[in-house]
Amino acid sequence: MEEVVRTQTLIEKNKYAKKRNEQGAWIVYLFLIAYLLVRALFSANDATTHKGIVIPFIQYNQFFILMAVLIGFVALVVIYRKCTLDLISFILLFRVFLCTVPVIYMPFSMAQVGNLIETVFPFLVYFILSNTNADIKNIAKILVFFGVFMALQCVLAYVMIVKNGYATYFDLWYKDYFAIPVGATNDIAAVMVPFLIFGNVYINKNSHKWIYSILLMLAIVLTKSRTGVILSVGFFAVRFFTFKSEKFSLIHRILVCFVFGSVAIIYMVATKSAILEKLITFFQGYSSGSGGLNSLFSGRCDLFAKYFNCFVEHPLFGNGVGYVNMGMKSHNAILEVLYENGIIGLANLCVFLVLLVYYTVKAKDKGDFYKAFVFMFPFMLV
Repeated sequence: MEEVVRTQTLIEKNKYAKKRNEQGAWIVYLFLIAYLLVRALFSANDATTHKGIVIPFIQYNQFFILMAVLIGFVALVVIYRKCTLDLISFILLFRVFLCTVPVIYMPFSMAQVGNLIETVFPFLVYFILSNTNADIKNIAKILVFFGVFMALQCVLAYVMIVKNGYATYFDLWYKDYFAIPVGATNDIAAVMVPFLIFGNVYINKNSHKWIYSILLMLAIVLTKSRTGVILSVGFFAVRFFTFKSEKFSLIHRILVCFVFGSVAIIYMVATKSAILEKLITFFQGYSSGSGGLNSLFSGRCDLFAKYFNCFVEHPLFGNGVGYVNMGMKSHNAILEVLYENGIIGLANLCVFLVLLVYYTVKAKDKGDFYKAFVFMFPFMLV
């Protein structure tokens, strides 16, 4: 009799645990939708560019909404789940600690508190995702949807710029008008490239993949991010040469690329098309400097030197987050980490990347996620 009671109790516990797991999965889906909606629709600074064109989204500081969303969903996870912290969690928390160390020796004001609080966001996001049993395919559907959503925002921004007569695509000042809530054009491209790759792995129908790819590549091209354009064209080439088709052999694909490429080059050269000159200008960079490598990188070599000099002043723990007004971001993730968290912060990032690779390789059920990761990791490093 006691054994029957124990069995029934165990069954009830399993049902309860399963129900909690399902609830935990829905927490992740709702969290991702809420988090991405805030990122995609709210901005305090970019609704109006400094040239005056207004992009239609909600002008409000997303920091406070994101903080509320994160705290609310962390509370739900704690209520419904038995939570644990793994090694990556501690690495993300250690990064928060590294950002607080420069407070000891750097000037600090209450206006910088927001930047410091925001360093906790990656840990909170990871905590929510790692403590729930969500289906990666459902997560993929949400990400694909927002990839399309952001691509359409890019198209809308471009249409408004052209419609209002502010600039055309090849005008040097085009980027001054291009704004969507995600951030500057390079930030947008940096988000869209992983979305492009991720969607190609998880979308099942080949025709849908091509529609999705073309839409996202169009959005990346509209950002005029040279790195984003090169990476997306490179990915498109890989996609074109590797998709399965019995009627379309590898030789046929090579011939198609050769013919279309040759016709395009011959046309531009023979007609002395202005497009060729504009393309050359596009890839040479827009710096008004005297040419050379600095001009090729649109003046970023000077910016790199400025960040590096600040890093050298505090090489061990860096300068913290936003404690010194640098004018603009470094446009280089490694240099950004060195500036903010010093050599110790860079070592922390390297451990994080090694663990990311290790956990992915050791995963029992790799599936499509493994393929997506293998595709995306080189792009992440670039």
